[in-house]
Amino acid sequence: MENVDDELKNILRDTSKLSSIIENSFDGIVITDKEGVIRYVNKAWEKMTGWTREEVIGKVTPRILKSGEKSQEFYENLWKTITSGGVARAEIQDKRKDGALYDTDEIIMPVKGGAGEIVGYAGFQRDITDRKKIDRMKTEFISVASHQLRTPMTTIRLFVELLSSEDFGELNKDQKEHVGEIYKATKRMIALLNDLLDVSRADSGKLKINRESVDVEELVQSILEETKLITKSKHCGIHFDVPGQKLPNTYTDPHLLRQIFRNLLDNAVNYSNVDLCRISLKLGTEDGFIKVGITDSGIGISDSDKERIFTRFFRAENAVRISPDGTGLGLHVVKNIAELLGGRVWFESELGKGSTFYFTIPISVE
Repeated sequence: MENVDDELKNILRDTSKLSSIIENSFDGIVITDKEGVIRYVNKAWEKMTGWTREEVIGKVTPRILKSGEKSQEFYENLWKTITSGGVARAEIQDKRKDGALYDTDEIIMPVKGGAGEIVGYAGFQRDITDRKKIDRMKTEFISVASHQLRTPMTTIRLFVELLSSEDFGELNKDQKEHVGEIYKATKRMIALLNDLLDVSRADSGKLKINRESVDVEELVQSILEETKLITKSKHCGIHFDVPGQKLPNTYTDPHLLRQIFRNLLDNAVNYSNVDLCRISLKLGTEDGFIKVGITDSGIGISDSDKERIFTRFFRAENAVRISPDGTGLGLHVVKNIAELLGGRVWFESELGKGSTFYFTIPISVE
């Protein structure tokens, strides 16, 4: 333990050589020891949090900033990530010394000594309160507008269905074709409005979780059965790599979990090559989580697009060429739901060769 503390002190002394850069950084920077006790903060961190160095160094952990917005499970997963050598990034609502809340974009990573052992942790905070306020205003507008538009669109769809049934009179060939186009356009618009509502609920934290015991393997089988017609029409084969051992049930929201699967499978089908549409779905467990991998033989994602792939409304150029009608909301919703359920989502992709999207959900009991 003493050696670890010495290593951290040496690193902090080295850090002091860069003091002019670190002290004048717009981002708040905090360094802790292995137990999480604060050993260094810069001026931006003091200004952002309202706490002074004298009040925190050697005395407290960054837990003094917890606002209660994130669950205990979230912090346990974050701690698990960084103690195993990983880097954690999240948008968190923290609490200043005076009790005021503020939003931050945070990156937390391990600090390693000369032998590669973890001797502490470094956190970087950027205040995004103003940006989040604007986002919340946008989300509220999207929610209200979507609600207002969905009712008339549903009415239009019902009347188009009545026209298609020819209850009001027989249609000629051209009329049937036009009514069919109206119906397809109306369905696309309703689907877009539903996506927008999902996004607004997820972004505002109003997406309700209704947990129950879920057999994930059974859920996957039912989803694959539902998608048979779509995959068959696109000559697409899906191989489900059934786990060798029965997976434990987990206490989660089956509707939201189904939404993740459907979005990722829809993308895999829509962006696969027409001549070779092969998709594989794999289930397993890893470190207390159920891990899912969905691999396609599709168009892949360019390096320049990878950072933005989960951004709301973002669509890569090659994706737009393949499927012009997409909304750019599906992966944003997937990320929000996965995190809401206590997991995460990530991917590996090579342009022109396909992608694998992974997500995890914690194995938990009621």
